[in-house]
Order: sequence, then structure tokens, then C-alpha cells
Amino acid sequence: MRLLELSNLMPFVEIIGIKADAAELSKIATGVTAAVVNTLSVPAETVTIYFTPSYPTHYAHGGSIIEPARQRIFVKLNILARSIGVRRRAAAAVCDAVAMPINHNQRDIAIYFLERSIEEVSHAGILECDRLTSDRTHIPVVSTTSSNFQE
Repeated sequence: MRLLELSNLMPFVEIIGIKADAAELSKIATGVTAAVVNTLSVPAETVTIYFTPSYPTHYAHGGSIIEPARQRIFVKLNILARSIGVRRRAAAAVCDAVAMPINHNQRDIAIYFLERSIEEVSHAGILECDRLTSDRTHIPVVSTTSSNFQE
């Protein structure tokens, strides 16, 4: 695999606590991939999604087991750092893509951005910062020192 292909392995999305059949998961995968591609400006082939179901008895909030109807779905967007405007658009688009196919209340979907700099991401044992700049030109370089910068 070429270095450029290795550096394209982000982002990956973890969707935890989702209850859906194969057809619904397929629709969610298609919608989330499109949302990530359109808002984060990455190629579709770089988006990886992990679905992790949970049983109703395996979810507690505030120290109590929650009724299945109120269970939250947690979405972790593991991405290279983006501006607040991009994160806003991605949050809205991904929330829609998860909620719509399963008719889930958007208030019960939490999205967390787990952002990293290229110094904190490695593919095939090589830190992204150690790759040639020409091999990672698709990656937006964004400072992570301020969590509230504008585009």
C-alpha cells in the first residue's frame, strides 16, 4: 500500500448502542459515509464505520439502568482536527444520518469528536507527521491549540 493510501485511512466512526437490522445499518452506513465525505472533505473510501450494539441491561445513565426506549446512541467521530464550523455541519449531518433510518429521537444521539493532530495518528506504524508532505496533501492542517477557532 502506498503512503498516500495509508494516510487516507481516517476518519473512522464508532456508533455505540444502536439497535437496527442489517438493512437499517446499511442505510445508516451509506448516510453517515455521505455526511462525513460532504462535511469533512475526505474520500468515501477512507471512511470506516464500526457498529457496536448494546443490550438494554448494559446501559446506565446517572447510576440507573435506562429503559430501552430512552437509550442513547453514542457516535464517536475519530478525525483529524477541524474547525468549529466543520464540526457543526458534521454533527448535524451525522445525527440525521443515524436517526432517520431507525426513526430514533435525535435528542438521544450524542456525538463526540475525538480529534487528533497528525502527530497523534499512526497508520502501519508510521506517524502521519513523519510522512512526506506530498503524501498527505489531502489532510487539512489545523491548529489544535484553540477548540473554538473559526473557519
